[in-house]
Amino acid sequence: MTALVWMLSWLPLVLPAMSELPMPVNVTLTTSHFSHILKWEPGPGTTTGAYYLVSITTERGTWMPVAGCEHVQQPLVCNLTEAFSDPLETYITMVKAHNSSLSAIISGYTPIMHLGLPLLTVRSCGRDLCVDLQPPKEHLREAFDSLSYQLKIRSNYLKESQFVEETKSLKTVILTELAPGRQYCVSVRFSDGLEAKKSNFSQPVCAVTPGIFPADSLISTSLCLLVIVVVVVVALLVGTGCICLKRRPLPTVLASIQHMENVLVVATLSTPLSSFLKICPTVPSPVLCVFLPAPFNVSISSFNLEHTLSFLPGAQTPSDASFTVQVLRSRKNSWRPVAACLELKAGQMCNLTKAFKDLFDHYRARVQAVTPNKTSNWTVSGWFQPVSDTVLGPPDLSVSGCGNCLILQLRLPAATVLRQNLQLKDLYREFVFHVQRTRDGTQFRLNLPYEEETVITYLQPGVEYCVTVSVTSLFSSITVPSKPQCAFTSPPSRRSSFPVVFSLVGVFSVLAFLLMGLVVYGSQLSFKLLSQRIPRTL
Repeated sequence: MTALVWMLSWLPLVLPAMSELPMPVNVTLTTSHFSHILKWEPGPGTTTGAYYLVSITTERGTWMPVAGCEHVQQPLVCNLTEAFSDPLETYITMVKAHNSSLSAIISGYTPIMHLGLPLLTVRSCGRDLCVDLQPPKEHLREAFDSLSYQLKIRSNYLKESQFVEETKSLKTVILTELAPGRQYCVSVRFSDGLEAKKSNFSQPVCAVTPGIFPADSLISTSLCLLVIVVVVVVALLVGTGCICLKRRPLPTVLASIQHMENVLVVATLSTPLSSFLKICPTVPSPVLCVFLPAPFNVSISSFNLEHTLSFLPGAQTPSDASFTVQVLRSRKNSWRPVAACLELKAGQMCNLTKAFKDLFDHYRARVQAVTPNKTSNWTVSGWFQPVSDTVLGPPDLSVSGCGNCLILQLRLPAATVLRQNLQLKDLYREFVFHVQRTRDGTQFRLNLPYEEETVITYLQPGVEYCVTVSVTSLFSSITVPSKPQCAFTSPPSRRSSFPVVFSLVGVFSVLAFLLMGLVVYGSQLSFKLLSQRIPRTL
């Protein structure tokens, strides 16, 4: 009996501990251009359907729940961009499951300490160099403008020729007293000591200072000297007789040579004119030349810098005919065969990706039909420039929700490395995201630089959005958008139908009771009236 009482007294303390959910694991907080995203995973043994609460506080404040992250389920993501409103404040973040005292905490997170370096450009302005600093995003200008920076300037003339210059804010820095006609490389880093690890210098950006003599004057002088030299050389050749501008009469000896039917006969005084040697030219025997029909519809198409030549065989082309392809480069005025396309069959296409090595040059291609004893005329395509005539396809896009935001993940299409280690992504200028709300068709567009993961904030929770992406390029204006990818910002709320059903049942029950009451009351009233009207004798 004593053991039973002891077990009953401990039972209220043991049951809550057994039902408590474990704390979340793998909690990470990442920042990209002042967009702060918190991610985590459920702890081992977490039951299905568990949801989490995210709260923040400062070193001198109290815990406050994050708006939009009070009831987080899959995906376990919370956007803290609005919650971290002061970039200079130090925040403490806590995430825990509901009805659980076990929580994961990230402490000592100061948003401004996770800034990336500003964008650096160097240009010539007069005889000096101008250095411009720009924030990665326009809404971060105020934060970047309040910081100080160090500029490291290095010259390629001497290995040890470098100096450091301090600057505050994003104002333009003018580098003076530089040697003319030399290359200078500039890199930047923070000088406020924002990061404990000490910010490193960025990748250098180089520019050349203007020379003492302008290039136009030097070119003009060289051309004038070249023209003078050519005129002097021509005059000397004419004066020495190497170049004859007037036709002079032939000497008597040479004039006595007569030409008959392209055969030289020398006339002498002792030889009569009738004995001259007469040679008749032999007429070549006629040769029957038969040509194959020439191919037609020769065109070059390109998608993501993969170039393909297509054509159609001419009418009545023999089935055993093969086709050979040659290409012409504008800078080298000579046709050369394409090794992989010397014996094509009808319906096959030729891959010209390796043949068009220079993206900025212009090319033409031609196709000829060939049999063992016949050939056709060449059919030539139009001019083609790889960098401007290719069609740039979209990257692979995936969309997922994060409360009141969307997470867009991009994956660039695989492409071979081009000339000078140039890749397909180097041709992209920016990405154009077209976002449309499915419910009412409201839409907007964002132009953003390339990032593997982009977060679109300030969206309506629990609503479906569809996103398409396309690219813009400095060279090609032909692009193709991606297929729409749709996702909810957060799982749509599931409204239970039980309250409605119970309400309807209650209403019908009340009406049934009222109807039964009216029937009973009416029957009693009718009985009383009948009893009053019936005579007592009956």
